[in-house]
Amino acid sequence: MTRMLGSVRDRAEASILLRANVDIIDIKEPSAGALGAVTLTDIIAMVNYVKAGEPGACFGISATIGDLPMIAGIISNAIQRMHSTGVDIIKVGVFSSGLSAELISMLAQHAAEDKKIVLVFFADRFIHWPDFSFLSAQGLYGVMLDTANKQNGSLTTLMSMRELDGFVRGAQAAGLKAGLAGSLQASDINNLLELDADYLGFRSALCRKQERASVIDENAVKTVRNLIPLTRQSNKQLAQVAN
Repeated sequence: MTRMLGSVRDRAEASILLRANVDIIDIKEPSAGALGAVTLTDIIAMVNYVKAGEPGACFGISATIGDLPMIAGIISNAIQRMHSTGVDIIKVGVFSSGLSAELISMLAQHAAEDKKIVLVFFADRFIHWPDFSFLSAQGLYGVMLDTANKQNGSLTTLMSMRELDGFVRGAQAAGLKAGLAGSLQASDINNLLELDADYLGFRSALCRKQERASVIDENAVKTVRNLIPLTRQSNKQLAQVAN
């Protein structure tokens, strides 16, 4: 079943998404790049706020480490800092044409420590599919397709449905979670649901005037939420059983 991921920059935006039953609360700063990072202090505050709410109110919390160079030491430190905030999933952008052996080894070490790491690949910089089976063998949690330069167009204008289907099927067959994002709009949802990705990610479609650096608009969030089958009821039931 496909879940809805919504990106927020602060607690006020997170509260809107929680009220709308958005499945995954994703924390990032849209004005700081494709995967701009929010300060650790603000992330901790948002994590505490979300987790203090109703059990099962969301499926999980993810956060980006920022638009960083693909240097193992830099990425490793950022992953460790992000993990300390209590987020469930850590998103790492792949801003180069490949992953070095040193970088892969570092990611595998973090994954072995039960950190859920999602590698984000970019359609406007994309050359070929990653080796999904290899990434899965390193213990990575998932992969995602996004867009780096929002001026280059949305994911659905840069890649065909057949290409997106290949990405999702290849990742899932290897045991990875597969996510799709990149200036997705409400009009894209019906077609994308046919691909059965694990989640669809949104920012601009949830904002006032559909401008990703603007504030979250509650009506826009509801519009998108209503187009994606709700998983919230089952999450809450599981939480009630656990308690």
